[in-house]
Formats: sequence, structure tokens, C-alpha cells
Amino acid sequence: MRVIIMGASRIGSLVADMLEKDNHEVIVIDISPDGFNRLSEGFKGQKIIGSGTDPGLLKKLNFTGKDGFMAATNSENANIAAVNMVKKTYGCQRVAKLVFDPFRAKAFKEVEKGIVCPTYDAAVHSTEALTA
Repeated sequence: MRVIIMGASRIGSLVADMLEKDNHEVIVIDISPDGFNRLSEGFKGQKIIGSGTDPGLLKKLNFTGKDGFMAATNSENANIAAVNMVKKTYGCQRVAKLVFDPFRAKAFKEVEKGIVCPTYDAAVHSTEALTA
């Protein structure tokens, strides 16, 4: 499967490396070339400087509803906008978006799939570690 990841954040880069190791075609888009430094040295996927919210860029990449898309920037508003765009424009259903506010993430999870809340997940794991 081909997956486009918007944002070479710590999480986005780690997901990109994991998917590539599982033999998926991975494209990482970031507005800064410095973000690509977070990818592993052996990363063979495509690295594109730009914005994943740019419909022209996605069109150039021949993005389709069969591709996967992850919005992994440090801006949850950009993540929300990007995923909404690919779902509406391309009919893409294989999506993941980072939402950092746990209350906002909970509200989104009630109406859609693909919400990842690192803040909530860290709190759960920390609580488990402290009470185990």
C-alpha cells in the first residue's frame, strides 16, 4: 500500500520508518527539509518539501482514495483540515490524524475513525506504569 504522511514529526517519522520496514511505499511531506532528519538513515521513501494541505501537490502525486494518509504535524488544526480534505476530495478512508487535545480527540472519536491522541495515550501508559 502507498501511504502519504504529512509531517516529519517524531511520530510521523517513526510511522514512516515502520511502514517502510513492512514494505509499504511511503511518501513524507514536510514544510521544512530539517524534518527529514528524523527519518532513519536508511529511509528509501520519497521526501517532499511542501504542504500536505496543498491539493495541487496531492494531485501531482496521483493521490487516490486507495492510498493511506496520515496527518502528523505538530498542528492539530492542520491535521484535521488535511484529513478532512483527503476524505472529501478523494474519498480516502485509510486515514490517521494526530489530535493532541484529549477532549477534542474524544469528541472526534465519537463520529469518526483514525483519531490518534498521543497526549491521552501517554497519560494512560504513565498511569499504568505508576500503578503497576
